[in-house]
Amino acid sequence: HPQNRFWKLMAIFFNEGIIPTIYQERLDLLRKNHIALWDSIDSCIREGSLDSAICDEVPNDFKALFAKYPKIKTICFNGEKSFQCFKKYNKDILKDETYTFYTLPSTSPANAKFRLPMLQEVWQQALARHINNK
Repeated sequence: HPQNRFWKLMAIFFNEGIIPTIYQERLDLLRKNHIALWDSIDSCIREGSLDSAICDEVPNDFKALFAKYPKIKTICFNGEKSFQCFKKYNKDILKDETYTFYTLPSTSPANAKFRLPMLQEVWQQALARHINNK
């Protein structure tokens, strides 16, 4: 969604507030700052854009992801739905003390109660290590 604030936050933290317009440049911004982007859901059926409309979800394979990228230690969920889906299929990973988990407020425009400065403050706490190592 064009009003989603995820890329705006990443630009604030890692790119002097300049949001890349080309998707590949956005991904390059994340790579440069050692941020992986992975959805909890591999596929689903959803009419409209609300998380509550998601059904027939198929989870992404986080065990395979972590096996391929063993340096991943911090996992941030963009909203409660993302965390709930992860939790549903990965209870054993949640018990693994190797990882630190953050359930962050969604950057979706549907989460209107969190204005950008509020999102920035909460997300900055979770990403502090990456932000401070710029």
